[in-house]
Amino acid sequence: MELRVLEYFLALTQEGSISAAAKALNVSQPTLSRQLMDLEKELGCVLFERSKQGIILTDDGMLLRRRAGEISQLVHTTESELQLSHDVIAGTISIGCAETKAMEELGDIMQSVRATYPNISYNIVSDTAENVAENINKGLLDFGLMLRRTKNEGLDYLPFKCKERSVVLFRNDSPLAQKDVITLEDLINIPLLVPSTYIHSGVLGRYRSKDEGGILTFVATYNLLNNAARLVEKGFGAAITIEGLVNASRANNLDYRPLKDSPTLQAYLAWKPFQFRSNACKVFLEEAKKKLAKQ
Repeated sequence: MELRVLEYFLALTQEGSISAAAKALNVSQPTLSRQLMDLEKELGCVLFERSKQGIILTDDGMLLRRRAGEISQLVHTTESELQLSHDVIAGTISIGCAETKAMEELGDIMQSVRATYPNISYNIVSDTAENVAENINKGLLDFGLMLRRTKNEGLDYLPFKCKERSVVLFRNDSPLAQKDVITLEDLINIPLLVPSTYIHSGVLGRYRSKDEGGILTFVATYNLLNNAARLVEKGFGAAITIEGLVNASRANNLDYRPLKDSPTLQAYLAWKPFQFRSNACKVFLEEAKKKLAKQ
């Protein structure tokens, strides 16, 4: 497969039709159609079907879209890094991040590095620990900010000072607002939204759903708290989350209480040793070790 043809295919998935993709790529429709037909022939599968609304990706097409995006990103990142002089400390550092107050500590490191090396920039991606670890191993991310160590082998970790406390977020007219601390029994009849990474991870300890042999009702999982908070505000249920991630006040009808006997969460900076491709990543890690070692 040629990278050029993969990028043609990506343009097709983004634009939704061959005519729109051909216009965006500044190539003729017959040329683009022929290249895509040759790609399907080379791979031995059908990647998309035509409809009145545009193209519809097959299962094979969706797999190729994901892989082609990763390949394209990795190629362009590598080109940018190799074009830099070995004496120049510049470039983009990609960091996959959980939603955590440890972002403030990470921000101190980022700001300190930028103060010394103003040609360094950052690409911040919010994702789950498992996806971040996978993308570090693939070379698509340089670092990860995680709330727990994953089972993926081969990553090194540095603990942040920040340790997170689990809380329950609810509307301020909820009966839970009368409590100082939320217990397992308080949540028995409450529809709960929980982070998708909590399921089957052991993070919730005793706070398990009925599907896992517990006594609680999980009505939804989420990966970004802002969306879950809006559902809570509308009365959909209560959300288990981390203290300090959302503005709970009378103005937005939200409040929270600590969750009794729930495990505290340790934040970590993760990376793949010996994988760094740029001087920017090296100075970032040096600064992280220096700052975090003081704790």
